Amino acid sequence: MPGDGTIPAGTEFTDTLMAGNNDDWDSHYYTKDQIDDIYQTLVSILGEGNFEFSIWESGQATWQYTSYDQISSDKTYRQFKFKLLSDYTGDDITLEYKSTATNVSTVINFTNTISSSSFSSTANYRYETESKITKMDGKEYTSDGKDFQANDTSHTINSDGTIFWRVKINLDDSDQSVTIVDTPPADLQLVDFKFGSLNQEFGGSNISITDTSISWINTWKAYSNIDMSGAISSDGKITATFTAINGTTLKQALNNNDALYVVYEFKYTGDLPLDDDLVLSLTNEASATIDGVPAGEDDHTQTITITPSQKISKEAEWHKNDTTDDIRGVHYKLTLNPEAQDLNPDSDTYTLTDTLTYTTDVLTNLSYDLIGSSVKLLDSSGNEVTDGWSWTVEKVQDGLTVKSILTVIVPDEQTYTLQYVYSVSGDISNNTNLTVTNTASIEGLKTGSTDNNYTYTWEEADTSGTATTDKYFKFTKVDAANYRTTLKGATFNVYEYGTDELVASYTTNDNGTFYIYKDLSGATETYASLSQDTLYYVKEVTAPSGYDLSDDVYYFYYSEDSSLPSNLGSEFSDTSQLVNLATQSKSVYVEDEELPPTIDLTVNKEWFTADGDETSRSDGSITYDVIQVATAEDGTSTESTYLSGETLSHADDWTKTYTDLPVSGTDSSGNAVTYTYYVKENAVSGYDTSYTNSNGDSSTTAADMAIASDSAEITIENTAQKQYNLPDTGGNGTQWHYIAGAVLSLLAIGLLIFKVYKRYQIGGHL
Repeated sequence: MPGDGTIPAGTEFTDTLMAGNNDDWDSHYYTKDQIDDIYQTLVSILGEGNFEFSIWESGQATWQYTSYDQISSDKTYRQFKFKLLSDYTGDDITLEYKSTATNVSTVINFTNTISSSSFSSTANYRYETESKITKMDGKEYTSDGKDFQANDTSHTINSDGTIFWRVKINLDDSDQSVTIVDTPPADLQLVDFKFGSLNQEFGGSNISITDTSISWINTWKAYSNIDMSGAISSDGKITATFTAINGTTLKQALNNNDALYVVYEFKYTGDLPLDDDLVLSLTNEASATIDGVPAGEDDHTQTITITPSQKISKEAEWHKNDTTDDIRGVHYKLTLNPEAQDLNPDSDTYTLTDTLTYTTDVLTNLSYDLIGSSVKLLDSSGNEVTDGWSWTVEKVQDGLTVKSILTVIVPDEQTYTLQYVYSVSGDISNNTNLTVTNTASIEGLKTGSTDNNYTYTWEEADTSGTATTDKYFKFTKVDAANYRTTLKGATFNVYEYGTDELVASYTTNDNGTFYIYKDLSGATETYASLSQDTLYYVKEVTAPSGYDLSDDVYYFYYSEDSSLPSNLGSEFSDTSQLVNLATQSKSVYVEDEELPPTIDLTVNKEWFTADGDETSRSDGSITYDVIQVATAEDGTSTESTYLSGETLSHADDWTKTYTDLPVSGTDSSGNAVTYTYYVKENAVSGYDTSYTNSNGDSSTTAADMAIASDSAEITIENTAQKQYNLPDTGGNGTQWHYIAGAVLSLLAIGLLIFKVYKRYQIGGHL
């Protein structure tokens, strides 16, 4: 009461409810019954008719006070107000009443404020569950910042990120020991563990976590009066026990705090997202016993979004060739597939495309050339990978913009480091700043790309020691499908343009390379010297064994004043591809296509008597067809006549060999097929036919002999059919028939002669 003991008439009191940090009218309110109780209490204190009483409906229905006599049981109310109609004199007033709090799963703080013109007072209430254990988010606070969030939460992490949960145990004054059993979701591994009071949890490097146990390993203890021990079961459950020692309780050991907090940090070990976010709903359950008595259980769910990692990272560095074993140029290093994921489910490999882009000009002839010997793939242990991968490179020029496109086929599901060096050449002034752009991408992945703009200072090479300033035109002979395969033994000729005069010949060495210098040093044969301001061209004339010849032609000249060659033809509208050995070094890769694998098939002919003895035959010939069998990957096969009407005779020594028969190809639909071969003889009268092959097979069916092995042989065997004579059974048989026939024939001839003679005697004509 005021000092004079009187509250004057006209004084108003307003009571307002609030939930959370916002004006939440739905979670904190008065019901009709609660308002009725408040009104009746005021009547008992102030007296009937001595005050006005009004109410404010929850929500936004009226936006004003309404008279108490309009109260409804169908509505709730967030405010009430009463106004004294006469002075009140008496003792202090105590008004006790109730409100309703709802949505406690999401709202835990509730307030009630009563105010008048000269004062205001607020009462706060914080909702606590009856259970002694609360499972919480490990990082997200409640809206008031006083505790951690017990409601479901959401977080976004990267593939290296971790997931946190907290467990809160409300302690009584006498509690001595707490055991918590935490059951995390599958595919989570405990990586850190802390305990203590709120925001005073300790662990980290002081804690040892193994597959089976958790223990404090530091001699210093954050809480010297608490013993902690923990175990991890085979199914992932984490059991931790906290015991007060030295005659204390847990509250006392926690510096008189009312709750024990335990923090669990987990690493996700399941399948990581490849190219799109992975969304997981993870529920962690926990239960507790206090001094051996069950104290409740709780769970908490986090929606975790894991973003996919980048599959490539890149570094660049300029090397000046300060040491003899260093390579002068721009050195690149790419880390590929750091999580060793399956980047291409349809194959054991994936395709990396690395594009270096630079701008050249006619004054400097700036050129970046990939050094083939520098392209290396290293495994996660730093060992060089020697097989199972390949690379090719191609230069594309559009005006003054040049792109060098490196394509690498990389084994999948492993982490690798790709290293390579680009040499830099041209008529460049010392200490010039140069910028080169390099992008890399993995085919088919949004998260498989990286960009790198690298600026460095060009410094002229040191001419002392082993360094060289001679310009060169470097040729590397490679397999078109894999530049890791360099080809020895290819022959290239240098010709003067226009006259086609042979100037020099070069042969690729063990590394598949050769260099053209101004003095033609290193040539296999030299027929003339290079002239100033004269255009020359280089062409492959002999391919390595097993490879097709390249049709590409390369042009160069030597001009100290950078003038164009005097014999330059009108067809060279773009002279940027002409290499001037006076100012520029250049490297090119010359591709040769590997010829498809072939076999040789030998057809032999052997003759046998009816008794099975091998014999020879010098007359006649046989004819046969060579049949090709195409077998697809699904096992289906089709046959076609590869060669028809082939002949074999004694003149061939009864043998013939067919060379370069293909063993693979594509069918009419473009599908890959493999080929085998057999021969089918046209029947020889009086002989039976059978076949054998070099695989040791034999059959009377020609198709059974289909073969495609190296030095394949098929032998056609002809065996004479047996001739049979009828046996003599002892009777006369047909013998007397032959004798009678002969006698009758002789009689007929004699009679005819007699008649002719008689006609002659009487003068008749014969």
